[in-house]
Amino acid sequence: MEKDDLLKLTAWPEREEDATADALIVHGARLAMGWSAETRPLSARVFRMSKDDPEYQDAMRRYLDAMTAMIAEAQVTAALVAIQEVSREQANDVARRLWHFTEDGGLLHELMFDYLDARGIPSEQVWEAAEAFTASEHGSGDLS
Repeated sequence: MEKDDLLKLTAWPEREEDATADALIVHGARLAMGWSAETRPLSARVFRMSKDDPEYQDAMRRYLDAMTAMIAEAQVTAALVAIQEVSREQANDVARRLWHFTEDGGLLHELMFDYLDARGIPSEQVWEAAEAFTASEHGSGDLS
């Protein structure tokens, strides 16, 4: 099968009615495999480097970012499969919810604040800590 055909078969659903658990599972599995493939050369490079190498920190960050993305995508995919094993209807409902969350650019970010606050974790403090860490990693906090 050609690469373009595979990408079409595993594409993110463009319409709500196409946002089923199966559609998000195949999309997520493809993304997780892509991230996993990316981690191989990144890990090979970083683990050959000396920790004193001036490029080590950036190389390690790229490797860990790719690994984290792969794990997160694989976890969502595995969760949808687990829900689907219990109820295909419920899995499709969750898939549509995830689709809507993703289609609304700011909603996922806002939900993280709500989820932390609802569990007694001060979301504003978490956000401030994240911003402070990012600023220390990137100098002034300017990501450009």
